[in-house]
Amino acid sequence: MRKFSIFAAIATLATSTLQGAVAADVMGVGNLDIAAVYALDKCSTATQLDCIESIGLLADNGTYTNATLIKSDLINTYVDSNGNTIYNGSTVWSASGKEISLHATLDTPQHILWKNSSTDFQYGAALRISVGVADPLETKVRMKVRTSWLRPQSVQVKLNDSNFADEIIPGGHRWTFEGKGLPHSSYDYSKSSVDRTGMQKADYDAVLFDIFIHHAGIDAAHSFWPPICADQGYTVQSNNTNETGEPSWNASEQTLQFGVFAPHFTATGALNSGYFKFWTTDKFLNCKFPTNTLSKSPNLAVQILYEDGTEAVATTQVTHANGKISVVAAGFHFSSPKIVIKPAASQVVEPTVEPTVAPKVTQIVKSIKCKKGKTIKVITGKNPVCPPGYKKAS
Repeated sequence: MRKFSIFAAIATLATSTLQGAVAADVMGVGNLDIAAVYALDKCSTATQLDCIESIGLLADNGTYTNATLIKSDLINTYVDSNGNTIYNGSTVWSASGKEISLHATLDTPQHILWKNSSTDFQYGAALRISVGVADPLETKVRMKVRTSWLRPQSVQVKLNDSNFADEIIPGGHRWTFEGKGLPHSSYDYSKSSVDRTGMQKADYDAVLFDIFIHHAGIDAAHSFWPPICADQGYTVQSNNTNETGEPSWNASEQTLQFGVFAPHFTATGALNSGYFKFWTTDKFLNCKFPTNTLSKSPNLAVQILYEDGTEAVATTQVTHANGKISVVAAGFHFSSPKIVIKPAASQVVEPTVEPTVAPKVTQIVKSIKCKKGKTIKVITGKNPVCPPGYKKAS
Protein backbone atom coordinates (compact mmCIF):
# COMPACT_ATOMS: atom_id res chain seq x y z
CA MET A 1 0.00 0.00 0.00
CA ARG A 2 1.27 3.42 -0.91
CA LYS A 3 -0.71 6.46 0.19
CA PHE A 4 0.49 9.87 -0.83
CA SER A 5 -1.44 12.27 1.38
CA ILE A 6 -0.52 15.84 2.21
CA PHE A 7 -1.04 17.46 5.61
CA ALA A 8 -2.09 20.95 4.58
CA ALA A 9 -1.73 22.79 7.88
CA ILE A 10 0.24 22.49 11.08
CA ALA A 11 -1.96 20.50 13.45
CA THR A 12 -2.46 21.28 17.10
CA LEU A 13 -0.02 19.24 19.14
CA ALA A 14 -1.84 16.30 20.69
CA THR A 15 -1.11 15.00 24.16
CA SER A 16 2.38 13.51 24.15
CA THR A 17 4.30 11.35 26.53
CA LEU A 18 5.30 14.52 28.32
CA GLN A 19 4.14 18.16 28.42
CA GLY A 20 6.35 21.03 29.47
CA ALA A 21 9.68 20.19 31.05
CA VAL A 22 11.09 16.72 30.48
CA ALA A 23 11.85 14.57 33.49
CA ALA A 24 15.17 12.76 33.57
CA ASP A 25 13.64 9.29 33.24
CA VAL A 26 10.97 9.94 30.60
CA MET A 27 11.16 10.32 26.83
CA GLY A 28 8.70 12.29 24.74
CA VAL A 29 8.03 15.57 22.97
CA GLY A 30 7.84 18.39 25.46
CA ASN A 31 8.08 22.15 24.96
CA LEU A 32 7.91 23.08 21.26
CA ASP A 33 8.83 26.69 21.92
CA ILE A 34 12.44 25.91 22.77
CA ALA A 35 15.35 24.76 20.61
CA ALA A 36 15.42 21.06 21.40
CA VAL A 37 15.60 17.47 20.18
CA TYR A 38 13.38 14.88 21.89
CA ALA A 39 13.75 11.10 21.80
CA LEU A 40 10.49 9.30 20.96
CA ASP A 41 9.06 6.49 23.05
CA LYS A 42 6.46 3.81 22.30
CA CYS A 43 2.90 5.11 21.92
CA SER A 44 1.02 4.49 25.16
CA THR A 45 -2.48 4.84 23.66
CA ALA A 46 -4.14 4.28 20.29
CA THR A 47 -4.46 8.04 19.70
CA GLN A 48 -1.18 9.41 21.07
CA LEU A 49 1.00 11.29 18.59
CA ASP A 50 4.74 11.95 18.31
CA CYS A 51 5.59 8.40 19.28
CA ILE A 52 6.59 4.97 17.92
CA GLU A 53 3.52 2.87 17.15
CA SER A 54 5.29 -0.38 16.28
CA ILE A 55 8.26 -2.11 14.71
CA GLY A 56 8.67 -5.69 13.56
CA LEU A 57 10.27 -8.11 11.14
CA LEU A 58 9.20 -8.87 7.56
CA ALA A 59 10.05 -12.31 6.18
CA ASP A 60 10.77 -12.94 2.49
CA ASN A 61 7.27 -14.38 2.07
CA GLY A 62 5.73 -11.17 3.46
CA THR A 63 4.93 -12.53 6.91
CA TYR A 64 5.14 -9.84 9.57
CA THR A 65 6.21 -10.49 13.19
CA ASN A 66 5.53 -7.66 15.59
CA ALA A 67 8.31 -6.78 18.04
CA THR A 68 7.83 -6.32 21.78
CA LEU A 69 9.32 -3.34 23.59
CA ILE A 70 12.02 -4.48 26.01
CA LYS A 71 13.14 -1.13 27.35
CA SER A 72 13.21 2.61 26.65
CA ASP A 73 15.92 4.78 28.11
CA LEU A 74 16.73 8.46 28.19
CA ILE A 75 20.45 8.07 27.67
CA ASN A 76 21.56 11.60 28.52
CA THR A 77 20.63 15.27 28.29
CA TYR A 78 22.97 18.01 27.14
CA VAL A 79 23.14 21.30 25.24
CA ASP A 80 24.91 21.24 21.89
CA SER A 81 27.14 23.95 20.38
CA ASN A 82 24.16 25.71 18.74
CA GLY A 83 22.22 25.93 21.99
CA ASN A 84 19.79 23.05 21.36
CA THR A 85 18.81 20.98 24.38
CA ILE A 86 19.22 17.32 23.41
CA TYR A 87 17.06 14.78 25.22
CA ASN A 88 18.83 11.73 23.82
CA GLY A 89 17.34 8.25 24.13
CA SER A 90 16.52 4.97 22.41
CA THR A 91 14.19 2.00 22.57
CA VAL A 92 15.03 -1.72 22.36
CA TRP A 93 12.62 -4.26 20.90
CA SER A 94 12.59 -8.03 20.35
CA ALA A 95 10.98 -10.20 17.65
CA SER A 96 11.66 -13.89 16.88
CA GLY A 97 14.70 -13.82 19.14
CA LYS A 98 16.20 -10.86 17.27
CA GLU A 99 16.93 -7.62 19.11
CA ILE A 100 16.17 -4.33 17.36
CA SER A 101 17.49 -1.00 18.59
CA LEU A 102 15.48 2.02 17.49
CA HIS A 103 16.74 5.56 17.92
CA ALA A 104 13.99 8.02 16.94
CA THR A 105 14.17 11.75 17.62
CA LEU A 106 12.05 14.75 16.71
CA ASP A 107 13.42 18.29 16.57
CA THR A 108 11.24 21.18 17.67
CA PRO A 109 10.38 23.91 15.09
CA GLN A 110 12.87 26.12 16.93
CA HIS A 111 15.74 23.66 16.45
CA ILE A 112 18.85 25.60 15.38
CA LEU A 113 20.79 24.16 12.43
CA TRP A 114 23.51 26.80 12.54
CA LYS A 115 24.07 30.41 13.51
CA ASN A 116 26.27 33.11 12.01
CA SER A 117 25.90 35.49 14.93
CA SER A 118 23.87 36.01 18.06
CA THR A 119 20.92 37.13 15.91
CA ASP A 120 21.42 35.28 12.59
CA PHE A 121 20.07 31.74 13.01
CA GLN A 122 18.96 29.06 10.57
CA TYR A 123 16.28 26.79 11.96
CA GLY A 124 15.18 23.37 10.78
CA ALA A 125 13.23 20.49 12.28
CA ALA A 126 13.21 16.83 11.27
CA LEU A 127 12.11 13.40 12.39
CA ARG A 128 15.18 11.14 12.46
CA ILE A 129 15.06 7.35 12.80
CA SER A 130 17.99 4.94 13.00
CA VAL A 131 17.67 1.15 13.26
CA GLY A 132 20.29 -1.18 14.71
CA VAL A 133 20.26 -4.98 14.21
CA ALA A 134 22.93 -7.68 14.19
CA ASP A 135 22.62 -8.52 10.46
CA PRO A 136 21.18 -5.39 8.80
CA LEU A 137 21.70 -6.46 5.17
CA GLU A 138 19.54 -9.55 5.70
CA THR A 139 16.97 -8.10 8.10
CA LYS A 140 13.85 -6.40 6.75
CA VAL A 141 11.77 -4.36 9.16
CA ARG A 142 8.48 -2.52 9.11
CA MET A 143 8.04 0.43 11.44
CA LYS A 144 5.18 2.83 12.10
CA VAL A 145 5.64 6.27 13.67
CA ARG A 146 2.97 8.89 14.40
CA THR A 147 3.59 12.64 14.28
CA SER A 148 1.41 15.67 14.96
CA TRP A 149 2.67 19.10 13.81
CA LEU A 150 5.43 17.80 11.51
CA ARG A 151 4.75 19.03 7.95
CA PRO A 152 6.75 16.92 5.44
CA GLN A 153 9.01 18.74 3.03
CA SER A 154 11.49 16.08 1.96
CA VAL A 155 11.54 12.44 3.03
CA GLN A 156 14.79 10.47 2.87
CA VAL A 157 14.54 6.68 3.23
CA LYS A 158 18.00 5.17 3.58
CA LEU A 159 16.78 1.56 3.27
CA ASN A 160 17.31 -1.17 0.70
CA ASP A 161 14.25 -2.90 -0.83
CA SER A 162 12.38 0.10 0.55
CA ASN A 163 8.72 0.99 0.72
CA PHE A 164 6.86 3.96 2.12
CA ALA A 165 3.34 5.05 3.10
CA ASP A 166 1.86 8.23 4.58
CA GLU A 167 -1.58 8.03 6.13
CA ILE A 168 -3.48 11.03 7.47
CA ILE A 169 -4.88 10.32 10.93
CA PRO A 170 -6.68 12.59 13.42
CA GLY A 171 -4.21 15.33 14.32
CA GLY A 172 -1.34 14.29 12.07
CA HIS A 173 0.34 11.47 10.14
CA ARG A 174 1.00 7.77 10.52
CA TRP A 175 4.28 6.97 8.70
CA THR A 176 5.06 3.42 7.59
CA PHE A 177 8.52 2.44 6.38
CA GLU A 178 9.84 -0.92 5.21
CA GLY A 179 13.30 -2.03 4.17
CA LYS A 180 16.65 -3.61 4.91
CA GLY A 181 20.06 -2.13 5.63
CA LEU A 182 21.52 -0.33 2.62
CA PRO A 183 25.21 -0.78 1.61
CA HIS A 184 26.96 2.58 1.55
CA SER A 185 30.49 3.77 0.77
CA SER A 186 31.73 7.21 1.73
CA TYR A 187 34.63 9.58 2.17
CA ASP A 188 36.03 10.79 5.44
CA TYR A 189 34.67 14.33 5.36
CA SER A 190 36.81 15.33 8.31
CA LYS A 191 39.65 15.62 5.82
CA SER A 192 40.49 19.07 4.54
CA SER A 193 39.16 18.31 1.07
CA VAL A 194 37.52 15.55 -0.94
CA ASP A 195 38.45 15.12 -4.59
CA ARG A 196 35.28 14.59 -6.62
CA THR A 197 36.76 14.91 -10.09
CA GLY A 198 38.04 11.39 -10.75
CA MET A 199 37.45 7.73 -10.01
CA GLN A 200 38.13 7.87 -6.28
CA LYS A 201 38.03 5.06 -3.76
CA ALA A 202 35.89 5.34 -0.61
CA ASP A 203 37.54 5.77 2.76
CA TYR A 204 35.13 3.33 4.38
CA ASP A 205 32.14 1.07 3.74
CA ALA A 206 29.11 1.06 5.99
CA VAL A 207 25.44 0.14 6.20
CA LEU A 208 22.66 2.74 6.30
CA PHE A 209 19.44 1.99 8.18
CA ASP A 210 18.03 5.49 8.57
CA ILE A 211 15.00 7.68 7.79
CA PHE A 212 14.69 11.47 7.77
CA ILE A 213 11.54 13.57 7.35
CA HIS A 214 12.41 17.25 7.03
CA HIS A 215 9.83 19.74 8.29
CA ALA A 216 8.50 22.61 6.14
CA GLY A 217 8.61 25.53 8.55
CA ILE A 218 6.84 28.85 8.46
CA ASP A 219 9.43 30.34 6.11
CA ALA A 220 12.84 29.69 4.54
CA ALA A 221 14.58 30.64 7.79
CA HIS A 222 12.78 27.79 9.58
CA SER A 223 13.22 25.07 6.94
CA PHE A 224 16.01 23.03 5.41
CA TRP A 225 14.89 24.33 1.99
CA PRO A 226 12.43 27.10 1.05
CA PRO A 227 9.00 25.57 1.82
CA ILE A 228 7.64 26.15 -1.68
CA CYS A 229 4.44 24.15 -2.35
CA ALA A 230 4.73 22.31 0.98
CA ASP A 231 0.94 22.38 1.28
CA GLN A 232 0.67 20.58 -2.06
CA GLY A 233 3.01 17.69 -1.38
CA TYR A 234 6.63 16.63 -1.12
CA THR A 235 9.21 14.25 -2.54
CA VAL A 236 10.43 10.93 -1.15
CA GLN A 237 13.87 9.55 -2.02
CA SER A 238 15.58 6.29 -1.15
CA ASN A 239 19.22 6.02 -2.17
CA ASN A 240 22.77 5.11 -1.09
CA THR A 241 24.42 8.27 -2.36
CA ASN A 242 26.58 10.61 -0.34
CA GLU A 243 24.75 13.59 -1.77
CA THR A 244 21.41 13.83 -3.56
CA GLY A 245 19.80 17.20 -4.02
CA GLU A 246 16.18 18.07 -4.52
CA PRO A 247 15.01 17.55 -8.13
CA SER A 248 15.17 20.37 -10.69
CA TRP A 249 13.14 20.84 -13.86
CA ASN A 250 15.09 21.28 -17.11
CA ALA A 251 12.67 23.20 -19.30
CA SER A 252 14.75 22.97 -22.48
CA GLU A 253 15.03 19.17 -22.25
CA GLN A 254 11.63 18.65 -20.58
CA THR A 255 13.17 16.44 -17.90
CA LEU A 256 13.23 16.18 -14.12
CA GLN A 257 16.85 15.79 -13.02
CA PHE A 258 18.74 14.67 -9.93
CA GLY A 259 22.44 15.17 -9.40
CA VAL A 260 23.93 12.41 -7.22
CA PHE A 261 27.44 11.85 -5.93
CA ALA A 262 29.39 9.06 -4.20
CA PRO A 263 32.83 7.42 -4.51
CA HIS A 264 33.38 5.47 -7.73
CA PHE A 265 34.87 2.53 -5.82
CA THR A 266 34.06 1.01 -2.44
CA ALA A 267 36.75 0.89 0.22
CA THR A 268 37.56 -2.65 -0.95
CA GLY A 269 38.10 -1.49 -4.54
CA ALA A 270 34.86 -2.83 -6.07
CA LEU A 271 32.62 -0.65 -8.23
CA ASN A 272 30.23 1.29 -6.00
CA SER A 273 26.78 0.21 -7.16
CA GLY A 274 24.00 2.79 -7.02
CA TYR A 275 20.45 2.45 -5.71
CA PHE A 276 17.78 5.14 -6.24
CA LYS A 277 14.03 5.33 -5.66
CA PHE A 278 11.77 8.35 -5.94
CA TRP A 279 8.12 9.02 -5.16
CA THR A 280 6.01 12.14 -5.66
CA THR A 281 2.60 13.28 -6.90
CA ASP A 282 1.37 15.14 -9.97
CA LYS A 283 -0.15 17.73 -7.64
CA PHE A 284 3.22 18.60 -6.13
CA LEU A 285 5.04 18.66 -9.49
CA ASN A 286 2.41 20.95 -10.99
CA CYS A 287 2.86 23.37 -8.10
CA LYS A 288 6.66 23.23 -7.87
CA PHE A 289 7.28 23.05 -11.64
CA PRO A 290 4.21 24.53 -13.42
CA THR A 291 5.68 23.95 -16.91
CA ASN A 292 6.50 20.28 -16.30
CA THR A 293 5.23 17.74 -18.82
CA LEU A 294 5.64 14.65 -16.63
CA SER A 295 2.32 14.97 -14.83
CA LYS A 296 0.48 15.02 -18.16
CA SER A 297 2.38 12.13 -19.72
CA PRO A 298 0.87 8.65 -19.32
CA ASN A 299 4.26 7.04 -19.98
CA LEU A 300 7.53 8.01 -18.29
CA ALA A 301 11.11 6.81 -18.69
CA VAL A 302 14.22 7.06 -16.51
CA GLN A 303 17.83 7.37 -17.67
CA ILE A 304 21.10 7.39 -15.77
CA LEU A 305 23.70 9.45 -17.60
CA TYR A 306 27.38 9.26 -16.70
CA GLU A 307 29.69 12.25 -16.67
CA ASP A 308 30.73 11.67 -20.29
CA GLY A 309 27.11 11.60 -21.45
CA THR A 310 26.88 7.83 -21.96
CA GLU A 311 23.82 6.06 -20.62
CA ALA A 312 24.28 3.57 -17.82
CA VAL A 313 23.07 0.01 -18.09
CA ALA A 314 20.74 -0.28 -15.12
CA THR A 315 17.58 -1.90 -13.87
CA THR A 316 14.80 0.69 -13.99
CA GLN A 317 11.08 0.82 -13.40
CA VAL A 318 8.69 3.75 -13.71
CA THR A 319 5.01 3.84 -12.85
CA HIS A 320 2.62 6.75 -13.29
CA ALA A 321 -0.95 6.13 -12.20
CA ASN A 322 -3.67 7.77 -10.10
CA GLY A 323 -1.71 11.00 -9.82
CA LYS A 324 1.37 9.31 -8.33
CA ILE A 325 4.84 8.77 -9.77
CA SER A 326 7.26 6.06 -8.64
CA VAL A 327 10.77 5.58 -10.06
CA VAL A 328 13.33 2.83 -9.33
CA ALA A 329 16.89 2.59 -10.68
CA ALA A 330 19.60 0.19 -9.54
CA GLY A 331 22.85 -1.32 -10.78
CA PHE A 332 24.46 1.87 -12.10
CA HIS A 333 27.71 3.14 -10.59
CA PHE A 334 29.12 6.42 -9.34
CA SER A 335 30.96 9.02 -9.20
CA SER A 336 28.51 11.73 -10.38
CA PRO A 337 25.79 10.34 -12.63
CA LYS A 338 22.70 12.33 -13.48
CA ILE A 339 19.31 10.70 -13.03
CA VAL A 340 16.78 11.91 -15.59
CA ILE A 341 13.02 11.34 -15.64
CA LYS A 342 11.26 12.27 -18.87
CA PRO A 343 8.09 11.65 -20.84
CA ALA A 344 8.35 8.46 -22.84
CA ALA A 345 7.23 8.40 -26.42
CA SER A 346 4.04 6.43 -26.71
CA GLN A 347 4.35 3.35 -28.84
CA VAL A 348 2.43 4.06 -32.01
CA VAL A 349 0.76 0.98 -33.47
CA GLU A 350 0.34 1.35 -37.21
CA PRO A 351 -3.09 0.15 -38.37
CA THR A 352 -3.12 -2.92 -40.58
CA VAL A 353 -4.17 -1.90 -44.10
CA GLU A 354 -5.86 -4.62 -46.11
CA PRO A 355 -5.22 -4.55 -49.88
CA THR A 356 -8.06 -2.97 -51.82
CA VAL A 357 -9.90 -5.48 -53.97
CA ALA A 358 -12.29 -4.28 -56.66
CA PRO A 359 -15.74 -5.67 -56.19
CA LYS A 360 -16.65 -8.47 -58.57
CA VAL A 361 -19.39 -7.42 -61.00
CA THR A 362 -21.79 -10.15 -62.00
CA GLN A 363 -22.85 -9.82 -65.66
CA ILE A 364 -26.46 -10.58 -66.47
CA VAL A 365 -26.40 -12.87 -69.56
CA LYS A 366 -29.40 -13.80 -71.77
CA SER A 367 -29.82 -16.38 -74.53
CA ILE A 368 -32.32 -16.37 -77.40
CA LYS A 369 -33.08 -18.77 -80.24
CA CYS A 370 -33.05 -17.43 -83.78
CA LYS A 371 -34.53 -19.39 -86.73
CA LYS A 372 -34.01 -19.14 -90.49
CA GLY A 373 -35.86 -21.91 -92.30
CA LYS A 374 -34.74 -25.12 -90.64
CA THR A 375 -31.58 -23.48 -89.21
CA ILE A 376 -31.67 -22.51 -85.51
CA LYS A 377 -28.98 -20.46 -83.75
CA VAL A 378 -28.67 -19.68 -80.07
CA ILE A 379 -27.47 -16.07 -79.54
CA THR A 380 -26.07 -15.25 -76.08
CA GLY A 381 -25.28 -11.80 -74.71
CA LYS A 382 -26.34 -8.94 -72.47
CA ASN A 383 -28.86 -7.84 -75.09
CA PRO A 384 -28.87 -10.63 -77.70
CA VAL A 385 -30.27 -9.79 -81.17
CA CYS A 386 -30.98 -12.22 -83.99
CA PRO A 387 -28.71 -11.77 -87.03
CA PRO A 388 -30.11 -10.48 -90.33
CA GLY A 389 -32.45 -12.99 -92.00
CA TYR A 390 -33.20 -14.73 -88.71
CA LYS A 391 -36.25 -14.40 -86.62
CA LYS A 392 -36.54 -14.94 -82.93
CA ALA A 393 -38.00 -18.35 -82.31
CA SER A 394 -40.46 -18.89 -79.57
